[in-house]
Amino acid sequence: MKKIGLGLLLLLVFITGCSQSNANETAKEGDRLQVVASFYPIADFTERIGGDRVEVETLIGSGVDPHGWEMSTTDRNKVERADLFIYNGAGFEHWVDDLLDGLENKDLQIVEAAERVALMEGHSHDHDDHDDHDHEEEA
Repeated sequence: MKKIGLGLLLLLVFITGCSQSNANETAKEGDRLQVVASFYPIADFTERIGGDRVEVETLIGSGVDPHGWEMSTTDRNKVERADLFIYNGAGFEHWVDDLLDGLENKDLQIVEAAERVALMEGHSHDHDDHDDHDHEEEA
């Protein structure tokens, strides 16, 4: 949990450091940092941290399975025009390497949210070692 907090703190420092406006001023549309987030939770964190200093767009829409999502040319263009691209990482976005390899915007800042997060080891789970049985007799 501490590492997640560290990642969010670094994101906050980055966003506030990129902003040129006074904290008491409302940022104008053109002055906002243009951010593209891979999916909603990342976008929500970014909006809450960046406030009126960021304009956030989300690639994967609400209700869409991120594992089956396919990037369109429009999506690629959103990232190409952005100042900052934030994605989860840790293998969640299977398409991100292809996206990053093809980008021409050399000024784009890229943040992998899970970069410094120690992932817990999982275990495989299968039911092949169980006998075929049903529970009708128990009812």
